[in-house]
Amino acid sequence: MGGTAVVVVAVVVAGGINPARSPAPPQLRREEAPVSRKATPDRLPPGDVTRYLVVDRRFPTPITVILDLDPSAEPGFPGFAIRTITLEPGVSNPEVSARDAIGRDPARLDRFRAFATDRAVARAGFILIEPRYVGPSWPSYVLAFRPEGDRPGKRSRVSTA
Repeated sequence: MGGTAVVVVAVVVAGGINPARSPAPPQLRREEAPVSRKATPDRLPPGDVTRYLVVDRRFPTPITVILDLDPSAEPGFPGFAIRTITLEPGVSNPEVSARDAIGRDPARLDRFRAFATDRAVARAGFILIEPRYVGPSWPSYVLAFRPEGDRPGKRSRVSTA
């Protein structure tokens, strides 16, 4: 019984990219240049509870995005509706962390609060916000969630024996 065998070969180079084969990085236009860290604050001033809410509906389940900086002027922002909200830190921690559970006040829909756990959100009578992203800017959200999808990888070589 004769047959043909198909062998799939995948080559992985340390770091994931073969430097000899990688294309040169694309040239950025001036308006697409990344914002330097000095131009945008890493953290908001203490006590500032104003944030920007964006709902990204490009996924099957919309993602609630809460940002420190107004995304309307960010390069690559797709023009979704933006709402100014209040995000209060938790009782035990004066700063909001990405690990905090976020709850929405059912009496005031523009008011959010950080909690230590999902159960703490429910005990306080708030609405749990999931899935969600809390971070500094729109580019940081795009890096975390990749709403445009991952870049396609190189095709594997297929050979027949």
